[in-house]
Amino acid sequence: MIMTDGERLAALERLAPVAAERLDRQFAATEPEDFVRHMAEKYRMGAAVAGFNYTFGSRGAGNMDTLRRLGGKYGFEVYEIPERGDIAGANAMLGHELELSCKETSQNGRVVLKVADGLVLPAPGRYITEAEGRRLVCGVSPDGSIEPEEPLRGIKKLRFIDRIG
Repeated sequence: MIMTDGERLAALERLAPVAAERLDRQFAATEPEDFVRHMAEKYRMGAAVAGFNYTFGSRGAGNMDTLRRLGGKYGFEVYEIPERGDIAGANAMLGHELELSCKETSQNGRVVLKVADGLVLPAPGRYITEAEGRRLVCGVSPDGSIEPEEPLRGIKKLRFIDRIG
């Protein structure tokens, strides 16, 4: 199920009050501390909840460590959501399937796929994926490599459909 922005907000609002603002170029260029100060003052935040790989502020300069530090300074709690490999749930919240650019490389005599530095992979495990219109099962290793269960050549993008098991 793909959720609209309104459905995502409604789902979150069933859990707690939600503050959402339109992101324009000027707001996107805000430095991390200015962004947090604005949100804390405007909404009198008691808590912020974000994913383990959350970035914010100009060019994504702020991260979870920044948010925790600023939470202490501006008086709100910070809760980090760990990554669990819930691809179907993540895809529903994103509104599209998770797609990662990757390149083939060799590792211990096997052909594996690697994603660019800074991209976050799903949790280690087995996943139903799709590449160039073809469904296949891939394993994600703790070391960050993706190993297809059948040989591939020339794959540049891999979409994650769901986790197996």
